[in-house]
Amino acid sequence: MENMANRLQRMLLMLPIIGSYMIWLFGIENSFTLFLLGNTGTILFILLIALVVLNFKRIQVADWILVGLAIFSIVFFTINQDLRNSASIEGNLIVSVFLLLLVGYRLYPLDEIDRLIILGIVSFFLCAISVRLFVEIPKVLTWEQILQNSNSLSTLWLNVNAIGGGILFATMTSTIILKSLENGVANVFVVLFYLLGLAGAWICQSRTSLIVLLGFIIVDNLFVKKFFERNQKWIMSFILFFCLAPFLIYYLAVNTSVDLFTGRENIWKYIFEKWLSDPVYIQLGMGDYLYSAKNLGPHNGFLYLLSHYGIIGYVFVFVPLSIQIIKFVNTPYYLTKLQVSSLFGLFMVLIYSMMEESLFIGAWVPIMTIFLWLGFGEYD
Repeated sequence: MENMANRLQRMLLMLPIIGSYMIWLFGIENSFTLFLLGNTGTILFILLIALVVLNFKRIQVADWILVGLAIFSIVFFTINQDLRNSASIEGNLIVSVFLLLLVGYRLYPLDEIDRLIILGIVSFFLCAISVRLFVEIPKVLTWEQILQNSNSLSTLWLNVNAIGGGILFATMTSTIILKSLENGVANVFVVLFYLLGLAGAWICQSRTSLIVLLGFIIVDNLFVKKFFERNQKWIMSFILFFCLAPFLIYYLAVNTSVDLFTGRENIWKYIFEKWLSDPVYIQLGMGDYLYSAKNLGPHNGFLYLLSHYGIIGYVFVFVPLSIQIIKFVNTPYYLTKLQVSSLFGLFMVLIYSMMEESLFIGAWVPIMTIFLWLGFGEYD
């Protein structure tokens, strides 16, 4: 009975994954998906608090510290929302959701059945989004326009990167789990899903998703897994990434001779100038602040976190995550191939976050942090 209860609770933690993919499958013209888009963070928070309550006796001291920090972050950012120019309940919850997910993923490590359930979910949505993409595009564009790189699908979805992101993360998640099955049939589907993901990213012309997916395929198939399984110290590079990312982004923003991110550097420079103009903004964030030239957000997950929640929010998210990584590295176990691939996937999420702000948007959090769940949830 206890095992069944745990299974049901793990399935509850999978529900937000379904909700997130539904948004990118159906678009935001639907009232239900529009509701999900605006309230995913709130739904996640309620769900995670419920799971914490259900596991009251199992939670360790370190978990209670994270739960306490999560609650404190809500109170802190709500009290200071006027200084931050933000009155969004959803926005005040995102940092706490991240912290509670760390607790949830530790409480509910995935077994083989759970991974197969997730495989079924993401494979379905990968195929469904791809089918809709191939069916809907000819209604608004000719194939010549698609091949000429003049695609614009905002009439169907929020934007092309929303479609591309859904395809990207579904492809990465499904192929990671399929490869862990280590049989010939699964390997055939891995190749098919790679091709489907690449075709989808190309057709919707999401360059970010296409580049990141190509990078993931190369890294996950050409790197020698045995080395990464037996030498866990490489995982510490994530902490280095967290520390250096803001400085790298600032360097790219102010250095006009570098143009690697298709003009995003101008957005970053504009937002950095505003963020650095006030000590309150630096500490607490400045809420939604759009690049006035094109009414765009930061197009960078790390800058989004800094500009919305300040250095304090950045510390709230990445210090606990870094501590979890250090604890993980110091465990006396070898990694599995699944874990190595999942951590490669997590690295690609960070690369993606250098070009898109999705990592800290409620509707994206479940499908982008799943690599944490897969990577840190099991020991061999």
